[in-house]
Amino acid sequence: NVLSIDRIRILLNQIRSENVSIAAYYETYRSLLLEVLGSFMDPSATLQKRMDSSTDKMLENIVITISHKMYLEKYFDLYENEESMQKAG
Repeated sequence: NVLSIDRIRILLNQIRSENVSIAAYYETYRSLLLEVLGSFMDPSATLQKRMDSSTDKMLENIVITISHKMYLEKYFDLYENEESMQKAG
């Protein structure tokens, strides 16, 4: 079974509702997402240690999950395009 993005959205909404301002929540999510996506280009990179609460750890796990999903979608798009070009040429 593949985890639905709708279920991830439920978790994100639950985390955001825990007395965190939308601006602070967005900035944390955005910076984590960029950090994780950047680590795909530099495998030696490590995530900054800035999370302590279980809510923060959950957000970090969600961001990592979404990042991997984005990476795999892009990979398979490129793979399918390459296959199509080979068949056409």
